[in-house]
Amino acid sequence: MKSLNLKLTFLVLLSSSLLACSSDPEFAGSLDSSSRLQDTSTQKPLAYCNEFKNDSYDIRAKAYSDSAGNIRQDLMLFKAITLPSTFPQDTSYLSFFKWKAASTTAPYLNTTALKFALYDSASDQYLTQWLTSMRWRDISALAASKGTPHPQDFFKNVQILVNLEDSAGEYDAIRIVEYHYQTNKAQTQIDGLLPLFHANPTDYAVEADGTQRALALQKIHPFKDLKGQRSATEFSSMANAFCF
Repeated sequence: MKSLNLKLTFLVLLSSSLLACSSDPEFAGSLDSSSRLQDTSTQKPLAYCNEFKNDSYDIRAKAYSDSAGNIRQDLMLFKAITLPSTFPQDTSYLSFFKWKAASTTAPYLNTTALKFALYDSASDQYLTQWLTSMRWRDISALAASKGTPHPQDFFKNVQILVNLEDSAGEYDAIRIVEYHYQTNKAQTQIDGLLPLFHANPTDYAVEADGTQRALALQKIHPFKDLKGQRSATEFSSMANAFCF
């Protein structure tokens, strides 16, 4: 991780263009709280990793820690286990967006595409500069040079470092969107909570002041369907099994 951090110092000096997505009526308004935890001394077990999974995606997320072991709120590591079947056909591109929600207001999606870079854990080096979108044609030659011409093979050793630009940890979740490269219309998407958060969905459902967590966030907790069926420690172990 030390060399990864040194390379990150180089990356943050690079400039990048920004890509905006169309507005989504589901996300509007402003809000005032976050479910991401900065204080790891809480007595309630935490999830340091997460999995976002649906018919098109299987994505893992892991909290980023610096060389001193401190959690960085502004960075997050992702690993793509499965991507949309249309992605390797080179008809689409992927972008990342952050969003947040509070119980008293509508969720808010930041429509500026986040910057990210591809990191090869096998060779311990960054493969790209900062990007705001990823199309297979742009990385296929790189993948082929490594003997991994298919995305599923390429991403076995490649992690995605996303710059959340959120040092205060104000945002709760990430949205990954696949767009058609000609029409720029969204084709598939997935949402997931950004670690750290309470691993037990029962604990997560209630904010520190006793109010109910926003339903939009409760709905994407990885263990929402197992609420009340495991102990908090078991949920924490299950979440951290997603780590890579």
